[in-house]
Amino acid sequence: GKEHKGRVKELNLSRGYGFILHAEIHELCGHDVFFLKSQLPDCQVGDVVSFFVELDSAHRPRVKDTTQLDVGLDGNGAGPEMSLEECLDEVHEGIIADYDPQRGRGFVRNRRIHNLFGKD
Repeated sequence: GKEHKGRVKELNLSRGYGFILHAEIHELCGHDVFFLKSQLPDCQVGDVVSFFVELDSAHRPRVKDTTQLDVGLDGNGAGPEMSLEECLDEVHEGIIADYDPQRGRGFVRNRRIHNLFGKD
């Protein structure tokens, strides 16, 4: 089978599963790719992963084999550590980790900023 790359879209830690966003597979099947947390034990929402896919008995995509990639949220690597001054001088990109439309606010996940401050 073909190896795919996608982003972890959702994690349900209490139930031990998650979903990977892969636009082409979603377009073909109408579903995100299901995986067990044990298949990607160190992943977080927004992480890029490499995986092989198979269909379950209901023809929904699920992960067959995985590899968690050592890349940042933009797919270009986590990058070197940065100082506060460097953080303030740069324009950053990230993945929306959480958004509350009623309050009009949310959190963006960026691995380098998370490493610097310990939070999104």
